[in-house]
Amino acid sequence: MNKRISLLILLVASALLLSGCTEYNQPIYETSEGFWNEFIVWPLVSLIVLFKDLLGTYGLAIIAVTVIIRLAILPLMIKQTKSSKRMQEIQPEMQKLREKYKSKDAVTQREYQQAMQKLLQDNNVNPLAGCFPVIVQMPILIGFYHAINRMNMTPEIDLGAFLI
Repeated sequence: MNKRISLLILLVASALLLSGCTEYNQPIYETSEGFWNEFIVWPLVSLIVLFKDLLGTYGLAIIAVTVIIRLAILPLMIKQTKSSKRMQEIQPEMQKLREKYKSKDAVTQREYQQAMQKLLQDNNVNPLAGCFPVIVQMPILIGFYHAINRMNMTPEIDLGAFLI
């Protein structure tokens, strides 16, 4: 369990670092430096420009790239939904355990934690499984937002009207 918490903390820290490491108010170019710019924002900008060339407008290109991103992270969203559903299914049993171990003393709380862990293991439920997909999605979606916003600042790219 300790290893999982450490991994979760590492993932959250990485996501926060990646989402904050950018020259947010600067235009994006192919020569922009930094991990965030080179591997997240610029590839998304390039993908938007590619679809603009194929579809004719930036509005349709952004919609197409959004659909592609959502399809790519769909397995994570499904996993998150299934995990949430399993947690909801065992919610009545969890409530019974809370009622049974109402007392605030340390021994009772320890027994409650053990009973809760057993319940989760018996039902093959991981309470943190619903968080992991969100943590993975966060940098991708923030990067997509940065790509669109910083593309708008680049003089070589004229976004014009959205669907025209």
